Amino acid sequence: KSDLFLGEDSLYYRGDSETPFTGTAQILSAYGKVVYEGQFKAGLREGEGIEWHKDVRKKYVGQWLAGKFFSGTVYYYYAGTGRVSLQGGYIEGQLVSGINLDRTGQSY
Repeated sequence: KSDLFLGEDSLYYRGDSETPFTGTAQILSAYGKVVYEGQFKAGLREGEGIEWHKDVRKKYVGQWLAGKFFSGTVYYYYAGTGRVSLQGGYIEGQLVSGINLDRTGQSY
């Protein structure tokens, strides 16, 4: 179980430390599911990381900078399925490309 917690200043801390966390860790939901796994710097998501949707499917995969998704791939799924409905590309914090997929996996 992760011992990171979100402080009132919106930075992540480990245990009873008063110093914002730097390193690799997981953020877990109240139900123990991984919400984010990756690198942190000075209490913010920074470096390689993966964020998951509530249904444990990957949402963001790539680089984080100053707590925000910076570059990589974003995924959205058809409700109740494991099929991707949209796959997008981020560069420098901006969504720059996207592919819509039908339920058979074909782009349209």
